[in-house]
Parts: sequence; C-alpha cells; structure tokens
Amino acid sequence: GFGRREHALCWQLAASPLLGALWCAPGNAGIENEATCVALDPMNFDGLVSFCREEAIDFVVVGPEAPLCAGLVDRLEADGIAAFGPRAAAARIEGSKGFMKDLCARYGVPTAAYRRVASLAEAEAFIAEQGAPVVVKADGLAAGKGVVLAATEDEALNAARAGAELVIEEMLVGEEASYFALIDGETVLPLETAQDHKAVGEGDTGPNTGGMGAYSPAPAMTPALCEEARERIVEPLVRGLAEDGTPYTGVFYAGLMLTADGPKLLEVNARFGDPECQVLVPRLKSDLLAALMAAHDGELKDFDLRWSDEVALCVVLATKGYPGAYEKGSTIRGIDAAEALRDVTVFHAGTARGDAWHRRRRRARARRHGAGHDASPPPRAWPTTPSGGSTGRKDFAAGISAGARSELNRLLGELRHRPIIERMTSENRPLERQAPARAGAPFGGGLSFLGVTPLRRCPYLPGRRERSIVTALAGPRADLAYDEMLRGGFRRSHLAAYRPACPGCRACVSARVCVNAFTPSRSLRRVIARNAGVTMSVMPALARPDHHALFQRYLAARHPDGTMASMGREGYGALVEESAVETRLAEFRSSGGRLYGVCVFDIVADGLSAVYSFYEPLRVKDSPGSYMILSLLGDARERALPYLYLGYWIDGCDKMDYKARFRPLEVHGADGWTILDAREGGQDVSNH
Repeated sequence: GFGRREHALCWQLAASPLLGALWCAPGNAGIENEATCVALDPMNFDGLVSFCREEAIDFVVVGPEAPLCAGLVDRLEADGIAAFGPRAAAARIEGSKGFMKDLCARYGVPTAAYRRVASLAEAEAFIAEQGAPVVVKADGLAAGKGVVLAATEDEALNAARAGAELVIEEMLVGEEASYFALIDGETVLPLETAQDHKAVGEGDTGPNTGGMGAYSPAPAMTPALCEEARERIVEPLVRGLAEDGTPYTGVFYAGLMLTADGPKLLEVNARFGDPECQVLVPRLKSDLLAALMAAHDGELKDFDLRWSDEVALCVVLATKGYPGAYEKGSTIRGIDAAEALRDVTVFHAGTARGDAWHRRRRRARARRHGAGHDASPPPRAWPTTPSGGSTGRKDFAAGISAGARSELNRLLGELRHRPIIERMTSENRPLERQAPARAGAPFGGGLSFLGVTPLRRCPYLPGRRERSIVTALAGPRADLAYDEMLRGGFRRSHLAAYRPACPGCRACVSARVCVNAFTPSRSLRRVIARNAGVTMSVMPALARPDHHALFQRYLAARHPDGTMASMGREGYGALVEESAVETRLAEFRSSGGRLYGVCVFDIVADGLSAVYSFYEPLRVKDSPGSYMILSLLGDARERALPYLYLGYWIDGCDKMDYKARFRPLEVHGADGWTILDAREGGQDVSNH
C-alpha cells in the first residue's frame, strides 16, 4: 500500500527484532524512512509474486481492502509465500454488504433489518414497505462512501436509482463505536479500542472522507461492551465463516451501533482501519510482526498483547479541497518541525520525495499523551503548503454538558450503555459512518443528523407506535438552521430538534397560530376572565428551585406515567437551560404572588415557539395551559412577530384538540402551511 495506514504498519514492523529487511510496494516518501519502497501497484499480482520470489520474501502484510477482496492473499499463498490477511472468500465480509448481512442472518448476529435488492422495482417496493428513514448501501467496495442516509422516501428512491445491487436497511440510532481484533481462523484476540472521525470539517461537518482523525482508547467501548461485541457479533461470524469453509485470518474491524438493545453490527472491514491504525500501533508494546505471524500460523490462542496506557491521537492534514477536487504536487513544509515535537510522528499518504516533500493526496500525524490528558491537538507546527492550502480538524473529543447528554439520551430512547453523542456539531451534515454527508444538505448550518428514535408506544393514539427523526442543534448558526427546521415541521427539545416519522402514520402535524388575525373565542374570553389577576414576566431561561418544585408537582398530578416523570433536578436544568437558540421563560404568578405556571419558549425569526409549559395542578379548572398560550400570543403581537408555534396537533386526539381553538390555526403538511378548516377540531379548553 501507499497510505498512512501502511506507513504506520511499516513504522511498527521496522522495530521488530524478528525483522531482517522490509520492503513496501509502492510506499511513499514517509515509508522510505522505514522500508525500501518498490514501484509496484498493489493490484499487480504477477509483479508482486515475481518480486517476492526474487527477494526471497518470507512474509507479506496486505494493507488495503481492494487487493484483499481481489484475492492477493490467495495468489501469494498459492505460490508458497506466507501472507497476512483474509483470503478473497472470507474478505467478502467487507467486499459485499449483502454477503455480510446474510451471514449475520444465518448466524444470529444482531444487525439492522435489511433487504438485498437488484432492481429499482425491488427497491421501490421495500422502501414503500419500510418507510423512511432508511439507509441505502451499495453492495460492493466504495471506500467508505457508498452509503446514503435517506430521511425521506424520495431521498431513498434517488439513492436507489444510483446503484445496481443494493442493501436497504432500517436506520439504527445510538452511538457509533468500533471493535478491532486479530483472527487466526478460530481465536479472536482483541486489540485496543479506537474511534475515528469521517467528516472533513470541524464539528463533524461537510462531506464524508476516508477519515480525518482518530483517538485511542475510545471511552464508548467499555470492557463490558467489548466483551458483549466479541461474544454476540465477532465470534459468531468467525465461527460461521469457518463452518462455511472460508476461515477468516487477519484483522477484523467491526463497525457497531450501540443501541438500546445492545451493540448491533453496521459493517465489517477486513483490514486495519485508517486512521485508526495510526493510533493503535503507537500504543502497542508487543511485537506487531510476531502477532501477525501468530495469526497467520493459527497460534493466537496463547498469544498476549501488551498496550501502553497513554492516549494516542491522530490528526489528518489534507490538501485544500479534499475530498473533492484538490491540488496535487504541492510542496509540504514543516514536517521536520512537527516531528521535533515530543511524542509526535508524521505518517504519510500519497507523498513523494522531490527537491522538497510533495503531497499528492493527504497525510496524517499521530500524537501520544499520558493517560487523562486533554486529547485536543495543538494548532502549532502543522505541516503546510506555501499558501497554507491545507485542511485539518482540531475538535476531536469536544464535549457537551452531562445534563445535555442525559436528556438527549432520554429523548432517543434511554440507551443503556453510553451517551448517544460526545460532541455537538457546529455545521450541517448527516451522521457519519452510518451514512456519508450529503452536499447541499437542507437546513443551512448548525445541525448534525443523528438518526431516529426506537419504536415505542404512542402516548396519543391507541394501538399506534411512534418514532422521530432527531437532529442535534449547536454552533453559531444553530438559530438560523432551527428557523428553517421549525418552518419545515420540526420541534425543539433540549439540544435536539425532532419530527415524527412514524411507520404508516402521518397524524401529527405542526401547528402555529396566526398572531395578527387571532381573535379569542367566547370560551377563550372566559379563560381570560378567570385569570384576570394572573401576571406574566419574561425572564432568562435559568432553572430555579421554586420552578422545579412546581414542575415536579405538575408531573406527579398530570403525567405520572410519562417519560418525564422521573426527571430530576439535573434533567430539569437541561430542559430549561440547554438550548442552542434564543430561549426565555414566561413566569406566571397569581395576584397574591404565588407561582401559577411556567412556559419555556423560543424566540425565532418569525414568531415564538412554545417548548414546554407546566402549571399549578390545583388551578386546572382555570385552564392555565390555555391562558399561557393566550399570554404568549399577546407577547408575540407586542414583538410584531406573525406566528406562535404550538408543536404538534393530532386531529381527533383529546389531549391535543384544544390547540384547534386558537384560530386561525395553520398546520404543516405535504402542501406546506395551510389554514386548518374551521370544522376540524373544536373541543372546549376548560381543562387545559
């Protein structure tokens, strides 16, 4: 190979006491420091075999996936040359997603529900049956970019039209993680954990790449999770391949989704990950060559790997424009300065040596830190081109508050292993590795598509199940992004925006009141009269002890079995304070100064949006919920804002029908915002 992964492998192999001489085909300018580079394409099997014979090569390590899937190991072994990596029949587990999914089905490995399709008609039928969102995957190798996360059926159909053989599967929600192991055909020898970042831009923004960085260890993969992944996913697949007569020998790299039901398999790679390899091998204290030879010889059962406790971080620097059109042949300066830093190693990809260092594609650097140190890379001493035309990321492992993680977990289905996200994004892109970023994503900046919630019982319609598309909000442009999302039918909760995407049901529609045209009905005028002594004060969105006490009384009386009933002080603080948009509290007090109710609301470009309200349950006969809506309508009018967004309305649902009393009411559907017919809705508001 010629990439940064192969450079990292050569760097570690060169330190082995078992090594006599090391060659790399074709190698790169960095690998020249570790091995003799040979101008042979990895897909030139005849040339590679001839070279191995001429130089009496004892052992070959295959880095990239393409020659593995094409059968390079088979060819070398047939000529009596020992080679590390799976044979082509076993490497199909990466080369064909359909093969991998079928193997999972036969051996009971947890993964997303799926269907293999070979025609557009088959794809259309399954998409109509499954509904959106779904994940559309090209069956063969696609350099990590053959996956489309489709939020709508139209997007899924467009993706299906672009391919021939496809795998279409349900979209899983959770935190992504990876599991690495060496396999000798039978024994699974776990490697350390690592986590990569695919998006080109900081905040996980922009197009998907081969990887912009990684760190090790990965906190998401706890020892218990590693054991569960080994027992439920990796070992069954290894046994299955052996039973099928295609034993697996090599690196086994499983991409996982940590769901509410435990880890599920997303994909399998039949080689070291890139850039994960660059953070794994620097932490390895054992002899890598000895380990790979033991795997080849079927002797991993008693082999022990030792690892450093230090943290390793890899940051990829790429030519400006990558992964799109980018300049080639530019000079790289600063490599010596970077490598002069303590514990820094520069790994190359696609570089060649001329009068100066030249970059053809991209390169990476690895840094080790002592355990517990901050894993953010320093911005100094990065190699650059003369014009500074490079791109890289400095935001890995950025965190959000524990309260935000806790509440987002609740929203996404109470995952039992880890918080769903470790970082919030500052730009717009779909969730990476489960699906690549799409150019021109629909809502501007400030978003990161996370996925869908698990199916669960609908609290509004008997016998129905609900799920939602969920998007994280963060960054300096989150308010602009949310303005568009709100107008497109989404609603905010904490640091996320969501929209119902229930299978076979479109009952929930976004609703907003036209402020300037609103005139209270007779029943609403009675509500105003009953609350004549109540005053509203608008204040910053801060959690207050008296508000929290009222919140708990309200839930205990009105929603004792709801999902928020167990929310404690930290959760309430996140509900009120964790927001990426302009949020306020409307506090209501009776004439005697007693706390009456609280409403959390957002101020958006074209109105106010009611997020959550609660009130004194002893005052329910005074219709406090409706009175708070009336008060927000008055506040919106004073601010000269045209709309008050009320979340979702369901025709015929008693719990939501009160919203239809605030006329004119617009609802969002396939034709955009339309006025709700005056004959729809209409129950009295006396108990809201």
